[in-house]
Amino acid sequence: MEQYVIIMWKPSIRKAGHMEFRKADETEMHEVSQLLAGAFKDYPLFEIIEKNNHKRYRLIRALQHLNTKVFLKKHTCLVAVEDNEILAAALVKNLQNKNNDMPDYIKIGGLPLLFKGLLPKTLQFLKLANSSEVNIEDSKRFDWYVDSFAVSHKTQGKGVGSRLLKECVFPYIAKNDGGIVSLVTNTGINRKFYMKNGFEEFKEENLKLKNESVKNWSYRMHIESTLN
Repeated sequence: MEQYVIIMWKPSIRKAGHMEFRKADETEMHEVSQLLAGAFKDYPLFEIIEKNNHKRYRLIRALQHLNTKVFLKKHTCLVAVEDNEILAAALVKNLQNKNNDMPDYIKIGGLPLLFKGLLPKTLQFLKLANSSEVNIEDSKRFDWYVDSFAVSHKTQGKGVGSRLLKECVFPYIAKNDGGIVSLVTNTGINRKFYMKNGFEEFKEENLKLKNESVKNWSYRMHIESTLN
């Protein structure tokens, strides 16, 4: 029988000191997508898709803009804010809602990506990413999925990411019936971060593109509902 880490969190999203943890709104889409693009610019998964630094960052910006827009419209974006600046963000999806996001991705970003010449690289990225993520999203074993999680470069190592998880993401999931939350990462430093914050690593795999591959790790955690 599989064992899970069970954690109970207070349900309120609150201010702690002068840092605020809350939902983002659509007016903050650009700021959130820029934060995510900056955090993922050296991500191994993107490096094997596009070698040129300038082209890779252009691709990442377009993808994060599209993804953030869809999440603000259909799912949840949680942020850490200090002095009106977003320092960290998490894109969170409730898998029990069974929303099909693909029509929105096509409607919002399909043609712009095509006109920018980014569609082929985008399809390569989706093929790689979906090879692991689709197993999570389609599995009945998981209730929530953290699609993206990022902290601004200037605040990395200062505990902002851990606080966003413990004071916002986990309470949000807990007060929305809890369940098993999962996520994936491609970097060793992220592995340490998620395990430090209570996640259990349950799968390691190689994502392959032509003659190259990148390591991918999957994590899970059970968060107790505060509705019971």
